[in-house]
Amino acid sequence: MKIYHFSGIEECTSIDELSSILDIRYDTGVNEFTMISEKNDYPYLIIMVNNEYAVLTFFQDEEGQMFQAIGENTGLNSAETSVFYYGAPNQETEVWNKFVVLFTKAKEAAIEFFEKLSLPTCVQWSML
Repeated sequence: MKIYHFSGIEECTSIDELSSILDIRYDTGVNEFTMISEKNDYPYLIIMVNNEYAVLTFFQDEEGQMFQAIGENTGLNSAETSVFYYGAPNQETEVWNKFVVLFTKAKEAAIEFFEKLSLPTCVQWSML
């Protein structure tokens, strides 16, 4: 599996490697990871991380089917937003907290995606 992040591309062949890569942080504890198969362009999973929180977006196919994880038990107000970063540590985007998950849950979803290359079932999803 290939994993793209702020500093480049990592080749990942094991859960241990995946776990180490997903722990890489920049500046104030942020990073963005795109997980994609070596063989196909789809599906792929994007994980934006800001310290102990993350946002998961899953792209099923080229027709544009995409899903956003729904946050649970984060302690964040779902009517507010949190800042995440994409592309580089200084490119901000605001995300509704109802779509923010704990990083531990994002890591669990990443492992499931790594193993099955399908929509992780350990989180709830909303089709966009």
